[in-house]
Amino acid sequence: CPAWTCERIVDSGPLMRLDLDGAKLTKAQRYGHPYERPLHRSNVRLPQIEALLVRYLQHALDKAPKKFEWKWAELHAYNDNIDWTAWKEA
Repeated sequence: CPAWTCERIVDSGPLMRLDLDGAKLTKAQRYGHPYERPLHRSNVRLPQIEALLVRYLQHALDKAPKKFEWKWAELHAYNDNIDWTAWKEA
């Protein structure tokens, strides 16, 4: 069954993608070029995907401290405390 998935907000891999049967991308696939990973077709229209992505980023960054420089430990700690359950239920 296809499912939309995304990496943590600090990951620089593909932000949102369609995975089949729970298959996860390898690190090389996440950081490689898009043609180096499987791409699956979806019937979801671009405006819907765009709206979903905007809501995802707003939720993830809504409570982020306004600071110029972040340490990796701070980014990971912030990411670990994002309440994704609330976002999924919205």
